[in-house]
Amino acid sequence: MTENDIGQLENYILNPKKEEFLKKLISGTDSYYYFTLLHALNTYGLNLPKEYEEAMNNYRLFSTPRSRGIQARYDLIQLEKSKDENAKVNIIKKVNTDFFHLDFSHQKPQHVTKSTLEIVQEKKSSILDDKILKIEPYIEKAYSYINDMQNLSPLAFPRLDLKRLAKSPENVISYFLNNARLAEFQDAPFLLKEYQILRIKSYKQYELDSFFFRQLVKEQMLELKKLCPNLERNKVFIGE
Repeated sequence: MTENDIGQLENYILNPKKEEFLKKLISGTDSYYYFTLLHALNTYGLNLPKEYEEAMNNYRLFSTPRSRGIQARYDLIQLEKSKDENAKVNIIKKVNTDFFHLDFSHQKPQHVTKSTLEIVQEKKSSILDDKILKIEPYIEKAYSYINDMQNLSPLAFPRLDLKRLAKSPENVISYFLNNARLAEFQDAPFLLKEYQILRIKSYKQYELDSFFFRQLVKEQMLELKKLCPNLERNKVFIGE
């Protein structure tokens, strides 16, 4: 996320009149489509008026991180609202194909007549059963091991509990902080505080990098200031 993206997101979140914010965007740009569709999904859910459906189709062609994020949001709303189990299965498969790229294929040994996977497939189980979805095990491992955190798609980051992540190894926390859109996480200030404590134990003379400050919105910066009073002496933090 660029500094401009962060500024726009902050303005959108803090502006009580979203429509006025949207009118200032340049039609046809990535930012225009992103915030217009974000507001439309928050307002109408799946019942998008025709003009927003057309905008959604156009935005898919952009193939930017934000356009994929909007598509993922739309798919997850579909998953939440769907009452049909078969439809849920198809949505999960689509989300996995488009965003997570998890491979659940297994080669059956020749001496085995029927695999466990085949037995599971014969049962009418919940679409959210980890035996089918198998996303949760990846997330569980990501809390403890840097390789698993690195293999986790950033689109799965919102499923992480940042207060639990704060107890993870230092390199795991560091990878998350350097690759996540911190403005989207309410507990980002808490995680930064805990990360600072860990770094001080290791290096004693350590201050949070300005890179992190630029990722936060105003409310998060104020919360971080409360959690880390020593930042009042940090000229970079005060400047931000």
